[in-house]
Amino acid sequence: MDIDKTLETLRTHHGVSRSFAARLRPLVERAAACLPEKRQRLLAIVDRSFQAEARRRKRARSSGEPAPELTAVADILHDWKPPIWLSIWERRLRSREQD
Repeated sequence: MDIDKTLETLRTHHGVSRSFAARLRPLVERAAACLPEKRQRLLAIVDRSFQAEARRRKRARSSGEPAPELTAVADILHDWKPPIWLSIWERRLRSREQD
């Protein structure tokens, strides 16, 4: 059993992040070392976890809340002070639009 291939297949099938798949890697590794019957049960648990994460992500997108990535970037940029050249560039752009 190829652990990386299994995780990547599940990840792409359900459309979840690589970091989520990485968190389930220990369980897939354990499944790979088990007898076939136990392996199937563990992989079923992993698959249900991927399904639940996909549903959670879909609900988050449809609820209108910003993506976590956007929130993280906004937190960083909140204190950002733009350089002077950006203000000059913006003024020039606006004056061209008015002409």
